[in-house]
Amino acid sequence: MGKKILISLLVLLFFGFQISLDTKVFAQNGNVVSFRADRIALINGEPFFPIGLFTEQMPNLPEDFFAEISDPETAGFNLVRLVDTDVISKTPEDYAFLSTHNLKAWLTINSSLTVDKDTKLRTLIANYKNANFLLAWEGIDEPCYKYYNGNSLFDPNKVNQNFPGYQTLKNLDTNHPLWHNHWPKVGTGGPCAIPWNINTNTNVSGVDVYPVGRSDYELEDVGFFTEWSSELLTPRGPVWMVLQGFGWGDIEGLSGRRPNYSEIRFMTYDALVHKQEVSDQIIPGATGIFYYGLAIVNKKECGGNPVCEKNGDGMRETQIFSDLKKISHELKQLELGLLGHINPEFISNNSQVVVLAKETNNETFVFVVNESPSSQNVTIPGFSDQYTVKEFFSNEELLVINRSASLTLLPYSVKILCQKASPSLSLSLGWNEITWADISGKKASDIPPECPIAVSKQNFWFKPYVRNFGGVNFGFENGKSYYLKCNQEMIWGL
Repeated sequence: MGKKILISLLVLLFFGFQISLDTKVFAQNGNVVSFRADRIALINGEPFFPIGLFTEQMPNLPEDFFAEISDPETAGFNLVRLVDTDVISKTPEDYAFLSTHNLKAWLTINSSLTVDKDTKLRTLIANYKNANFLLAWEGIDEPCYKYYNGNSLFDPNKVNQNFPGYQTLKNLDTNHPLWHNHWPKVGTGGPCAIPWNINTNTNVSGVDVYPVGRSDYELEDVGFFTEWSSELLTPRGPVWMVLQGFGWGDIEGLSGRRPNYSEIRFMTYDALVHKQEVSDQIIPGATGIFYYGLAIVNKKECGGNPVCEKNGDGMRETQIFSDLKKISHELKQLELGLLGHINPEFISNNSQVVVLAKETNNETFVFVVNESPSSQNVTIPGFSDQYTVKEFFSNEELLVINRSASLTLLPYSVKILCQKASPSLSLSLGWNEITWADISGKKASDIPPECPIAVSKQNFWFKPYVRNFGGVNFGFENGKSYYLKCNQEMIWGL
């Protein structure tokens, strides 16, 4: 028994040390949400890229809705919003359907942070902190905007005095991070020009910027505010951005159209690609994307249902709902790349075009965003000359010359390039041993012409007499190893 305990302690110490180097962990037991050094979220150690949909004001949506937004064939949302005022009278079991559809949730405690709501907050935390669908808590939405009177700054030193719930949350749940979404005018000397996590214990920041239909913002401001958002935390932390999923005209008394699919797509990738280099450290752009506003779309003309609109005498699916599902499906298809590690070698030679490269084991994804209202040409170095580069969705092949690829992008457009390294063998001058694992599925005729002599390992003694191969006289046999004699060093792409 003593030996088992000692071994367990050694294992715990060893792995605990490794975790402390690679991730920031918010819990020591239960479901642990943490972050890699590159700000990618981890759920129990598994990487997770949040693709979130604000579902506030929609507490009574049928389960079919959640099945639809998470359908891997047509959508890709993996995260929805729950609101404290809705869930307080329920239990996690009431939301079991979320796990059925592979959905996580973040839970806003917006109205539960003041002194008079302490009991409510403690009940919420106790009831939901161990729910298997909970990813994060959300604090006061746009706090600086809501608590800025126009004359004086929102005093960070009074946060705990006015909102003691932040400290209560920290004390009662170390499993899940706290996220704050901010007002986009912050940081211009205004009410939130402070490291926001000093007194609120915030772990993740974000900004909601909705430029379409407004004269004071441009589409590319999404990228600017993504970079600025990371500055709200000290040290700089993960950024989950909130993007426009409605039109300003959907809000009573305001005007402004809804964004179209191309604009939603541009804003999405503009948030993703805006990495920064700070003190020799690469700070990534958004590591989570959320879409706000569906709940206020068509509230009048479609009986409060945000996913349909009038079509003559009948109804049809709201275009913006279709567009949001489409972009979420696109992100889901790119999940492997989104969860990859940044490769800083890929850069843009055009200041109007922003580039982000992420790598997996054998695949490189390069996200290319044109932030200009005019078409732009760009050349991107970093690719391998050995493998094909293709546009991820169109499958269009790009020419690679001297490890660089060149392309043209339309105004405010996006391309995702992908280069997959095929398995290969380095062959030296002279004899090379190759195993069945190397060549499984290949024919003898696939052997490069630079290696004109081949013999099975079993007959290697016969090598001085072997001059060629092919036809009925030679063929790869299942399970056998071989020797190839090559007349030069080369890479055999398998």
